[in-house]
Amino acid sequence: MDAAKLTQVVTGVSWRPLKEPRGFLRIVEWFLAIFAFATTCGFDSYTTFVVACPSGDKVIETPFGYPYRLSSSWFNYNLCPESESTGKYNLEGSMAGPAQFFVAVGVIAFLYCLAILVIYLFFAPTYRENALVPNIDLVVTAVLAVFWLISSAAWAKGLSDLKYYTSPSEVIKLCTKDCDQWTCTPKFEGSYSTLNVSVIFGFLNWLVWTCNIWFLYKESTWFKARSGGGGGGGGGVQSPQGQYPGQYPGQQGVPPMGGVGSPTGGPGQM
Repeated sequence: MDAAKLTQVVTGVSWRPLKEPRGFLRIVEWFLAIFAFATTCGFDSYTTFVVACPSGDKVIETPFGYPYRLSSSWFNYNLCPESESTGKYNLEGSMAGPAQFFVAVGVIAFLYCLAILVIYLFFAPTYRENALVPNIDLVVTAVLAVFWLISSAAWAKGLSDLKYYTSPSEVIKLCTKDCDQWTCTPKFEGSYSTLNVSVIFGFLNWLVWTCNIWFLYKESTWFKARSGGGGGGGGGVQSPQGQYPGQYPGQQGVPPMGGVGSPTGGPGQM
């Protein structure tokens, strides 16, 4: 792109929407959506417990991460060198559904914020003049606000289940062969602070998107119709049935008493 075209594009940008609540909140929503899905899909941790083997203590570590399908996390039966067991233990539970739904809502919200900001900045006249665009913006925002609430609540429950199924005490219960023979004690439960933050970001997204509904509603034709913005032209205040101000119903076309041409009064009338 040459300098002339770049200058034309930059000068054609309308920065006014960013100074309005709807534009400013879009930027906040964009950042919150990034934080929400990034803290969820970028997390991994592990849980550990100690087995008191005859030859010495042995630490068993079981990693897990996004999408938190715990059945794919496992460790071998023979926890101790003296063990004769063969096979592997698999963790129980799967939080893939709530986690992936939460991340999907975050990615969709992120992409929608980018798209609508482009319309705000580069196509501001179209947004103001085409009544369909602000109405669609309002509906999509309301739907995403509901999705943020549902996905955040589902992911909060999924996180609670994840903490339960990955706790060392629950993992030890799976080791029915070796932990019944030797003593197994919990050691590390994993760090879930990042996932706790992701849930907070989810509900913050719901709050901000819900607040933005009001400002977008004021841009829609539904609000303008309720406030009388769609009325006819003329601008003057007209009396009903074509009457003059102060005229009684049924006296259409008759000016007030004492006026020029009045049948009941006028200059020089007795």
